[in-house]
Amino acid sequence: MIGINKALFLKIKPQGQFSMDFKNKLNGLIKNLKKNAENYVSDNQCYRNINEHISVNSKNIKARSLAMTISQDETHKSQHLLEISMLHPTMMLEIKRPLAMGNKAEILNYLNKVNVNDLIKNDITEMSTKLSNK
Repeated sequence: MIGINKALFLKIKPQGQFSMDFKNKLNGLIKNLKKNAENYVSDNQCYRNINEHISVNSKNIKARSLAMTISQDETHKSQHLLEISMLHPTMMLEIKRPLAMGNKAEILNYLNKVNVNDLIKNDITEMSTKLSNK
């Protein structure tokens, strides 16, 4: 009979899957970003950019850190940009992607979508692939 090392077997993860630790970090990042967007984003007044970030310790994601930022258009205060960025492990390259643009309500609508986690995970996977090719 062949013996199976269960400890080794349990450590193997399918390619493209995120660890539970990373999923929890990402959920916390999105939750904090929603809270800060509700409290600080203004369509009438200037505000500082809202930035939330996490470190990435996953073998499936080729990045050192991941950040999401909400910034305000300099000329049109009612227009905002929600973007995601990832930093290459060498810290020499950063990749950014816009997720949503519009007024405060449109940004909050995007963040409150039922499938927002899946949409962001898809973006992270695509961006990680691009970073791994660099």
